[in-house]
Amino acid sequence: LAAVAAVCLAEEDFSFGAVKAAKAGYASIDQTRKKGQFMSKKSVTVNKVKFQNPTYTMMNVGGTPTPAFRTQIGKKVFFYPLAGTHSGMWLIYKASKGGGKKLTVEAQKFRVWYRRTCSIDSFTSVVKCGYCFKIFSLSGVLDYGTTASVTINSIKYDMKGYYKRYDVHSRRSMEAGGGRGGEGGRGGRGGEGGGSAVMEGVVTKVTTGGESYPLFLALKGKYNDQIIVAARGKIRTIPAIKLDIYRRKYCTRGLYGSYRCRYCFILKSQSKTTFLPGPNILIGSEDGQKIYLNSPQYMPTDIKIENKVSKREAVRLIFSQGKNLAFCFYVLDGEEAGSVYMNVARRGWVKTQLGKTLVIYTRKVCDRKGDKKSCYVKLRTYKKAKAPGKTSSVTIGKTKLGKPVVALVKTPGWKESKVRSAVFTGSTYSGDQFNLMYAMDGGYAGTWYYVITRLQKTKEFTPAASKALYNYKYCKASWDGNVKCYWCFLVVDKNEKATSLPKGKTVTISGASFMLPKNVKRQGGSYVRMLYSKGKVNKTLFVKLDGDTAAAGSWFVANKQGRLAPFMVNYDAYYQKSCITVNKKTECRRCFIIQQKPSLAFKPLLPAVSITKNSIALSITDTKLHPVLSGSKTGGKAHKFKGCKSGKCAEFYYMATGPMSGKWFAGSSKTGIYMSSSLFPTTFWKHYECADGLAGVSCRYCFQF
Repeated sequence: LAAVAAVCLAEEDFSFGAVKAAKAGYASIDQTRKKGQFMSKKSVTVNKVKFQNPTYTMMNVGGTPTPAFRTQIGKKVFFYPLAGTHSGMWLIYKASKGGGKKLTVEAQKFRVWYRRTCSIDSFTSVVKCGYCFKIFSLSGVLDYGTTASVTINSIKYDMKGYYKRYDVHSRRSMEAGGGRGGEGGRGGRGGEGGGSAVMEGVVTKVTTGGESYPLFLALKGKYNDQIIVAARGKIRTIPAIKLDIYRRKYCTRGLYGSYRCRYCFILKSQSKTTFLPGPNILIGSEDGQKIYLNSPQYMPTDIKIENKVSKREAVRLIFSQGKNLAFCFYVLDGEEAGSVYMNVARRGWVKTQLGKTLVIYTRKVCDRKGDKKSCYVKLRTYKKAKAPGKTSSVTIGKTKLGKPVVALVKTPGWKESKVRSAVFTGSTYSGDQFNLMYAMDGGYAGTWYYVITRLQKTKEFTPAASKALYNYKYCKASWDGNVKCYWCFLVVDKNEKATSLPKGKTVTISGASFMLPKNVKRQGGSYVRMLYSKGKVNKTLFVKLDGDTAAAGSWFVANKQGRLAPFMVNYDAYYQKSCITVNKKTECRRCFIIQQKPSLAFKPLLPAVSITKNSIALSITDTKLHPVLSGSKTGGKAHKFKGCKSGKCAEFYYMATGPMSGKWFAGSSKTGIYMSSSLFPTTFWKHYECADGLAGVSCRYCFQF
């Protein structure tokens, strides 16, 4: 907060406790005012910006009467809605092309908090009410700004304007208001100059050899991430331009449900090698070229084994030798566990000797217990010679694990009646011996538990909750043809450090780690799931890369019900499409660059769990106003708080309307008995904060003493 000032607007000159370190002005009402309007002719200055004639008024926003703060800055008159979904926006009337004026958004680096207060003359009982406003100047920039020009290999690139629908032949936007540079579009006809080729992308000024050319960067379709030129009815790429283009989309909410979208870019010289995520396991060499196995990816696959095709649990790897690439599959289940198969042209599926060179441990992770849809698989891949060795015993805190056996365990009380688990028979905890289980599959994967057979109950075992198990299965055939399978387990911290992950699967910036990106479908939309870790915070995040609302480019986290909710992360994800060709088939993936956000002025107000005053912890859970002192002339509506001290809790109400505005009451909605309370200061400011979610705008009240 760079600066703060306050002004109070009253019907007459009267005074009450002013805010410390804040300028306050009290002035009589302007007699020309409209009904319900409070105005001061004084001004306050915040961070060198002068706010003149501050007024509390009612205005029409999209047909809805809305309370607002009105003020004059220079020659412009601004409105700041105090309620409704447009709360917190700075609005101004501007001349429209069709004549008259229309309401538009014009960002300012200020946030306005307010409170309503009343005084009662103890002799005449006359009530006088008014509004106070506190204006905060916010540090940071209002917007990301445009992508800076960049010179790569003596060619200069300037990103000029984003268009949702642009005809590259006629060089015109195909929709009015389509957004030139994200700020409004150029209307026009398409199809001139040799047929219509309408694309989404960015007009890019390219300068080389002293000459400049208006070219086009396509963001979707056949020419995705390529700079193209249209001439004589044909579209062609330019071989001299070789770039890796990373992008991110973001949208800001305007009036009446509209959004303004823009792209940010990171341009780099095109890589000369194919990037394959690690671990890169060297398994040998042939004809002077090294052979690697890399890019492990959990991928159940139909594999033909002994003339029978069936879906197998498998990890796909890329077999690379120089520029030659091939897919191979490490089988996780059945008697073939630990074997590696390849689908070879003209020969079909064949078992290779690659299974003798590596070991893959897996573990299933579920974000929400009992919900299979929230589960995914994590991998640890080792060269066989460097795989973890055996140990005689394992202790987790006060728990000593017994001998492991894999079995299908009955789990009474859980949603799943049977769960495949690692059963550690004869485990001990504080001197007690019991069978401790670790769920390997299903919606409870990753849970330590034990079963009380007598009571038919399944209970979680929390003393081991900080650890997790990877498992590795392999099978051997004996001389008589019988196959015997074995299980190995690897104990790790449940919240694994980014340093334990291979190159290409994790990135750390400013102490924050983003790990294991994967495309997923959630709530009818496409997202990229990433694991996020910073300090003691460990979350599974979802970033939405596309869309035409504020969800684009934003981070989300699943709540207890599994629905995605916005989550504040101070980082942006830029992505690029990277493709490889294997056996004449092209496969693409996204590669990411994570950057720290610029210091934006407007950030969501992060909620406090509670605030303590006079040793009482106050908390609030809803935006509803509750009636207090109903039926009396002093009644009104109030914000309801829960106050707790020394294990006891009570209800407290801060009056927001009526002649008791600004006063605190203690009482109960059940009994209807309320008493005035002096436990908390009456100088209590509020702000109505709105944020963009997936299904619309959600709002809440924020408070500060």
